[in-house]
Amino acid sequence: MAYSRPMECKGFTSLVNELKADDSLSPLADSLEATVDALRSHWATNFLPWFTDHGVNHARRVAEYALNLARTPTVAAHLRLSSLERYILCTAALLHDVGMNDLELCARPLGSMLPEDFETVRHGHPKQSRKTILDDPDKWGLPDDDRLAELIALVAQAHGTKFYRVTLPLLSERHQVMNEEVRGELLAGILLMADELDLHYERSVRLPGNPVLNAVSEAHAFKHRCVVACTVVPDANGSIVISLRMALPDALEPEDKLAVEQWITGKLRRQIGLTEPAFEEGFARQVQIDRAIKVTHQSPLRVSLPPSVQAMSVIRSEAESDLLIDHRKPLARAEAALREHQIVVLLGEFSPTHKRDTDGREQLLRVLNARSKALGTLTLASSRLTLVGGGEASDVIQEWLIDVGESFIHDPDAVDESEIRDAYLNRLVTALSELAPQRILLSLASADLLHSKVFGWLLESAIPAVAAIVDGACAILVSANGTPSFPGFDAAIVTISLENCDRSEVAEFLSQYQPTNSANTESMAKLSYDHFREIAHVHAAEVIARSNR
Repeated sequence: MAYSRPMECKGFTSLVNELKADDSLSPLADSLEATVDALRSHWATNFLPWFTDHGVNHARRVAEYALNLARTPTVAAHLRLSSLERYILCTAALLHDVGMNDLELCARPLGSMLPEDFETVRHGHPKQSRKTILDDPDKWGLPDDDRLAELIALVAQAHGTKFYRVTLPLLSERHQVMNEEVRGELLAGILLMADELDLHYERSVRLPGNPVLNAVSEAHAFKHRCVVACTVVPDANGSIVISLRMALPDALEPEDKLAVEQWITGKLRRQIGLTEPAFEEGFARQVQIDRAIKVTHQSPLRVSLPPSVQAMSVIRSEAESDLLIDHRKPLARAEAALREHQIVVLLGEFSPTHKRDTDGREQLLRVLNARSKALGTLTLASSRLTLVGGGEASDVIQEWLIDVGESFIHDPDAVDESEIRDAYLNRLVTALSELAPQRILLSLASADLLHSKVFGWLLESAIPAVAAIVDGACAILVSANGTPSFPGFDAAIVTISLENCDRSEVAEFLSQYQPTNSANTESMAKLSYDHFREIAHVHAAEVIARSNR
């Protein structure tokens, strides 16, 4: 039987009545109702309305999802959450996003937020929620019990992926309150999953006047609008099956439809892998969330427009980033260098003959290209060399022309490569001058496959001509198996070696397709990046096959 629809809030009402019936816990019932009142007051004015719904309605739905996950029918009576645990879980769910409406997170005035400010709020608010709760527990209607308030604040903070793992040890240390053993890690895992499950269209709140949203906010709003319903259904074996019903705009390209679906289901599977140890330990392996997410589609009954080009770039970026097995630290380092308009060289092995990206250098390059586009940087990327294993300078410039929406057919009489490449470069410079971009990223995959003279011409003629258009605000990204020479460039050269896989990141990636114990075991094998990718592809195919049954 499917769980009740979150907006009905049956679990919340049932919990309040249960607490009232217990003399020792009845003050918690009053506290819970006071928390709801405080939450309404807190969100009476939404200071950051361009984000998806993080207010009262979202909080109540998350609380209901959490209470439903906690009462899976197959759990033995002695393992079910106690009334106190469910109170902590429900209160933390109600308050988990209060930090999203706290202007301390961003010092910039409203209306002047930069893309990085949106990321600060989106990814930093769980910690702010914890601080906001503990700064004044009375404001939130919490009982006069510091240990209880501390537990609630920590469980609330743990709903953020960035803070989940660092919060679990703190919860483990604080496992007793009101003379009762509390499974804080389990409560944190339940809340994180409950928050992730509230992803359907009700989270996308249309603002008066239809203002232009930040591309990241628009991408998230669009993602939610595509989900008609998200249900969770327990089976007789203790597995919880997630089902999504989606309605994607007919005008959306097939590959973009796939990117949207991958973004949603990929995040769900990663969160399942992340929280699985807490569920296993807390429920003694009697509950597991199935990674085979059921997805069905329906046609929109009204014309639904696709997202803007910039928002779709964000979605593609997220989908591409989700395929990266590890390399988080190299990714962060490369992005920081590119923001400073430096030269980044990704060092690793690539075999064009066998199409083996041994160290993942080309995948990382694709992710960097996608994330650059999502940030609004004009990104000119050439990847032909990874496909055919060789090429001329004209091939590279032609790909860069395509990225500015241009095609250029050379004069058939111009058979000399130097004439063709010069003609392409002139057209590129003209097109860029008309676009007048603020910053540019020039990306070249597999620079080691170019003849040294060809690469030399790109460095001496093509790249300086492009950089001059943006007055030097031009970053360069290349992948190679050695560090090329960049004579005449003042920009710093940042070399990033990708020889070794981070085992913990490999385990985390594999855990979205299989049990975490198995993923940990497989991650210990001494394999190259591309071999881990093959393993992941096998497991992913198995999960997809089960979800389609």
